[in-house]
Amino acid sequence: MKTRVWKKVFAIILSFAVVFSFSLADARVFAAPDANGFDIVDGVLIAYSGTDPVVTVPAGVTKIGEYAFYDKTAITTIILPLGITEIGDFAFLSCNSLTSLNVPDNISKIGMQAFSKTLLPNPIYSRNGLTLHYVPKNVPNFAIPDNVEIIGSFAFDGCKLMTSVVIPSSVKIIENGAFYDCWVLNNVTLPDTITEISDSAFLRCKELTSITIPLSIRHIGASVFAYCSKLSTVVLPKYLLSIGTKAFLNCVALTSISIPISMTALDIWVFEGCANLVSIAIPPGVTSIDDSTFEYCTKLAEIICATGSYAESYANIHKIT
Repeated sequence: MKTRVWKKVFAIILSFAVVFSFSLADARVFAAPDANGFDIVDGVLIAYSGTDPVVTVPAGVTKIGEYAFYDKTAITTIILPLGITEIGDFAFLSCNSLTSLNVPDNISKIGMQAFSKTLLPNPIYSRNGLTLHYVPKNVPNFAIPDNVEIIGSFAFDGCKLMTSVVIPSSVKIIENGAFYDCWVLNNVTLPDTITEISDSAFLRCKELTSITIPLSIRHIGASVFAYCSKLSTVVLPKYLLSIGTKAFLNCVALTSISIPISMTALDIWVFEGCANLVSIAIPPGVTSIDDSTFEYCTKLAEIICATGSYAESYANIHKIT
């Protein structure tokens, strides 16, 4: 009986401790702003509630938190202190009057879409220029500097005037959404130094007509070329191991494609909505094709494959000659 009583007491104490710890955490996140509208906790600017068009972030702040200046449409200038080392995801998102921001090149980390929907006139980098995070939206063409190694998440997001981009051989990684919504982008050459093309990298590049994936690529991310409605020519590398879900979603201009001999499986919805895909070549090493891989590929009439292969069996089951 005493053991049960002590267990109950311990459980009550533990529950109070958990509630108290959460309360402290909440208090830290939602601390009251100071007289100038800055909500700062342990060097992190959590939020800004002021109304001044020119904002000077106090000395001692080392990080701009996620959404810290979100939708502050009256701000035109933000002056950051010298000690800034990190900017969080969406930190300045939708500051659509922001034209001046002093981001040091040696900043160590910048989050996703930190500067989306602003009017900043110059590109923004981190890691002493090794990572490109932001490109102004009104540029018709842009040459990426030849020291850049990473094209950051959504770096070119919404560059709706850009028709071509030169990617130097220094680039190794294209992060997710890097060229998202570049509607008129029609010319991209990917160097053989690239080892990673992340999810949605070229999503909704509606004028892109052809792409050759470098031999260095082993995996293509999900939705990489989704809604590239004029993409008609795709050359996949011979050492490719996987293609992500919905990688070619609604690529309605694509009529044929060859899967590399290195592939062993085709994931779900890879070619969903490729309404004009007529022919696909699938090597004998492929032993798994999801039933949804060719969802809404209503014109698919030919699977080129080896006799006795899994692909032949798949074609027969789905009545594809």
